[in-house]
Amino acid sequence: MKIAFFADVLLPPLGGIETHVLETSLALMELGHEVRIFTPTTKKDLEGLSQTPYASLNIHPCLGLPLPFIWTNFRFSYPIYLKGYFKNWRPDVIHFHTAGPICRAAVKIAKTLQQSPQGEALQMPLYQPNRRPTLNKRPLLAGTFHSYLMTPEYLSNYRIPKSFIKRLSDYLWKITISLYNNCDVVISPSEWVGRDIKSHGLTKPIRVVHNGTPLKDFSRRLGLNSEKGLDVLLKALKIVNQELNAKRFSLASLLIVGDGPLEPVLIKLAQSLKIEDKIKFLGRIAHENLTKSGVYEVSQAFVTASTSENQPITIIEAMAKGLPIIGVRARGLPDIIKDNGLLANPNDPEDLAQKVVELLSDKVKREKMSQESQKMAQEYSVDNTAQNLLKVYTRQTV
Repeated sequence: MKIAFFADVLLPPLGGIETHVLETSLALMELGHEVRIFTPTTKKDLEGLSQTPYASLNIHPCLGLPLPFIWTNFRFSYPIYLKGYFKNWRPDVIHFHTAGPICRAAVKIAKTLQQSPQGEALQMPLYQPNRRPTLNKRPLLAGTFHSYLMTPEYLSNYRIPKSFIKRLSDYLWKITISLYNNCDVVISPSEWVGRDIKSHGLTKPIRVVHNGTPLKDFSRRLGLNSEKGLDVLLKALKIVNQELNAKRFSLASLLIVGDGPLEPVLIKLAQSLKIEDKIKFLGRIAHENLTKSGVYEVSQAFVTASTSENQPITIIEAMAKGLPIIGVRARGLPDIIKDNGLLANPNDPEDLAQKVVELLSDKVKREKMSQESQKMAQEYSVDNTAQNLLKVYTRQTV
């Protein structure tokens, strides 16, 4: 099968979307399928993959204008000039992973391929695995809804007047849903996300395919952003240590992996809370060093206070390492945090602290949740993701 992936961000791989696209592409290629990735990038970024597992990927760099104030590795690109290329290549699937300009170009390209050379609309069915390829076969158009960049939590990262954020959020929701309503099928990483985008006006079929990751060798680098709820986490840590001290337990320390403009703000907050000696900012850990860094091995739990997560790969990786998970009841987190952890109320440092104390105070509970995390993680392997995507592509039940 010929598969075209489109993504507005990819290199360097800084976040979950990039990791998902890269790892899923490798998994599909290992199953014998042809995958070509179209993304705005540079030769220098491509050269950076030469010593990584991603060196074998077929990445087509598209012309793009760097706009780092939107996102660190974001480039504006609308490569409609690829129409001729795609008419010759004729992929079976066009699958976009973001909602920016390059993915809107992907929709235009897909619609072009839905026309015969004479300009007549094709009446042929979508891709069938046993059907002999023809020049006029139209590709299946799929889109994965990965992130909530249109929500107030994300928009608050920018210097936007608070009075305007709600209207901007509503507008971005509208144009995002209109993009996905062009698809033959929309892929949701979790049941919750599927229900949510449907409530916002999505009319196309939805299939749930979990984000996947290699369960042995991770490839993650993290950024510190305000929507991650780290201020809530720091406030919770102060309460945690007050309660642990009262119980005569050893005090807890917090390890924060990642970097970004928020780090100085967090350091000042830690100092004002007088917990700076209990927090270690480890900075950005290169992806090839993460699994052997010892971060997972010295930790007793993975804790997040973020209210903007869809289905974060960071949690899946922590589960694979056997860590209990503590998160908040928001978006897709309840779908992934069940018997393997605890859920707190959103934006509530006291409730989050209570959940951390509950876990740290009960070794038996920690061990049970650790085992459940490792068990659940198998469901989120990138190999399962690839197999389930193929079922979607061929109209089988996931």
